[in-house]
Amino acid sequence: PVAQSSETPILDIPDKTFLTIQNDEIDQLVPKLEERGIRYHITPNEKMNAMILTISKTDAALVNEMRGTTKPMGIKPPEAPKKIGNTPYHQIENKSYVKIPNEAIAFVVQSLEQKGISFSGLIDAVKGNIITISKENKPLVMQLQQDALNKPQPVSEDAAVSFRFKSVTAEERKRIQAAGIPVAASKPKDDGFIIKVAAQDVNRIDSVLAAGKARKL
Repeated sequence: PVAQSSETPILDIPDKTFLTIQNDEIDQLVPKLEERGIRYHITPNEKMNAMILTISKTDAALVNEMRGTTKPMGIKPPEAPKKIGNTPYHQIENKSYVKIPNEAIAFVVQSLEQKGISFSGLIDAVKGNIITISKENKPLVMQLQQDALNKPQPVSEDAAVSFRFKSVTAEERKRIQAAGIPVAASKPKDDGFIIKVAAQDVNRIDSVLAAGKARKL
């Protein structure tokens, strides 16, 4: 078929890949592509009653993510995501994408800004948040995300000089509380809890935990 779009010439799109998009979906997808500065070319395919979308392979992951947010015709589209970042999307080379949960996005964005890491992104509390960075910086973003999710909840300080954090199981946490040792804060973890305790109570906690292990033996 002869191309009938006035988008990026197909020869100017590097490392091409092709997606078959239904006619009722393409009208919703194109504004998203233009918003993100993704180069594309549309070729009608009358036999399939669809469109052939030509894009670069480096943009394929994000385009598929966008397709997951499209809605059938007749349904009001969701509110447009909020753009964030310190670098235009098209200026980030060797792109990689990370989906960041709502509870971690603020920490990740702030950390990237402080470190001077180039990034672009979209904030959408309902559909998810996507950060675009270079592939070499993806491990850093993943670590920042993990740090944000594992960061203990803030608590008010008391008369103790300092605090310590410990990873304990649910059973160990119960033994610590049964021994009358105050726990300033605790946060669920995959295999138990992260607890915040006064520094002067650490030795007592270690003794309680050691005694519990000895009884099991």
